[in-house]
Amino acid sequence: MFYGARTLLLKENITVKTHRGLISKFGQKFVENGPLERKYGRNLRIAEELREESEYSISRDISKEEALLVLKDAREFLEKISNFLEESSNNKYTLEI
Repeated sequence: MFYGARTLLLKENITVKTHRGLISKFGQKFVENGPLERKYGRNLRIAEELREESEYSISRDISKEEALLVLKDAREFLEKISNFLEESSNNKYTLEI
């Protein structure tokens, strides 16, 4: 999900240095006023929160159900990003900076 969001930002000449910066810029550029639905920004944020918790927390285990839900959301997210990139390259969408 990180690299999908990063690809969209780079397409707009926006670079970020951190995961949090990426989530923030992605939300500002693609979610707050469209063209992507809010759920994609939310799912990206949730995936990052779970990644941080599993990597840095001593006592936090990710359940199988949580993992499966994140995987489902990630597939949907990447499919949406892929479709968006394809459509925008065909000039169906014009992104304004």
